[in-house]
Amino acid sequence: MPNPLVTNFTVGPAKLYHGVADFLCAELQNGLGEVSHRSKTFTEMSAASITAFREFFQIPDEYHVFYTYSATEGMEILTRSAVDEKVCHVSNGNFGNVWAKTSQKAGKIVQKISNENGTRVELSEIIPAQNTELLAITANETATGIAYSPQEITEIRNTFPEILLGVDVTSSMGAIAYDFSKADGWFFSVQKAFGLPAGLGVLIVSPRLMQKAAARQESGADVGCHHRLTDLEKSMSGKFQTPTTPNVMNIAALGYISRQLQSDFGSLVELHKMTQTKAQLLYDFFADHSKFRPAVATGRSESVIVVDGSEADLADLHQRLKASDIEVGKGYGGKKAVQIRIGNFPVHKMADIENLLQNF
Repeated sequence: MPNPLVTNFTVGPAKLYHGVADFLCAELQNGLGEVSHRSKTFTEMSAASITAFREFFQIPDEYHVFYTYSATEGMEILTRSAVDEKVCHVSNGNFGNVWAKTSQKAGKIVQKISNENGTRVELSEIIPAQNTELLAITANETATGIAYSPQEITEIRNTFPEILLGVDVTSSMGAIAYDFSKADGWFFSVQKAFGLPAGLGVLIVSPRLMQKAAARQESGADVGCHHRLTDLEKSMSGKFQTPTTPNVMNIAALGYISRQLQSDFGSLVELHKMTQTKAQLLYDFFADHSKFRPAVATGRSESVIVVDGSEADLADLHQRLKASDIEVGKGYGGKKAVQIRIGNFPVHKMADIENLLQNF
């Protein structure tokens, strides 16, 4: 079992946000775990969570917010809902690849733009094929630490205004301030920067994408089963419910986190500023280190900091951190032994970052 006394910098499931465990225990003791998802109690709780989430993260009024079970399900819902034939995927690592494979399994014609040498796909390299219906971007690649800033996502939208834009923000939602009006579909799961237990995804959808999904459904196209967008909208509209039994506890916790972040940071802009300040401290430290160095030179994540090192030095580091009750993430896939990944989430205070760096 994880030790709650360990300062957890892994990138997901990440350290729970302050007070989450106590909140969930109290809700269980109050009977929330036995509440029907068709009840008035659930509707009132869900409405309060959605309201708090919308307010803190400044979700446009006309955009829809839906519950899913995971970010991966969000990939499938957007692809099956919005695409008749062609989708363009920009991939900077494994999770961008997962979305591209999801589209292939859904029977779509997939264009994948990626760089074999591991460098970021720059905005000038994003050239969707003719008649592309959905452009799929991973805003923050968990595997590699490559990212697109909110400003760059806006630039992508402005460059291809006629194409639906979908954005995976799983490793940055909760730590970065996005303008949600600049894309048509956004999705994430809550076990990373949100600091919640795994098991809940959130999908944010524009009116334009909803209209495309409805038109495709009316034409008889395959737009999914229980969690197709039209059914999600029918259940959510006025009732704040779901077509299938949801993760009731995490839905309540979504509201708790949204309210807590408001209390702790005041605004999403201030939260993002703190993320940037901590990220800069980390990157500056490793830029001057003799044994460890940032893995990404440009277009690097502010919420997942990836660091290169030798296998021997990193093995020694993990032992040293363990002795100090600190844990960082190992590298992803083939980089497991020669990289570390440091989560820079709202739960991590500046003092936590400074304490971590003292061990290098």
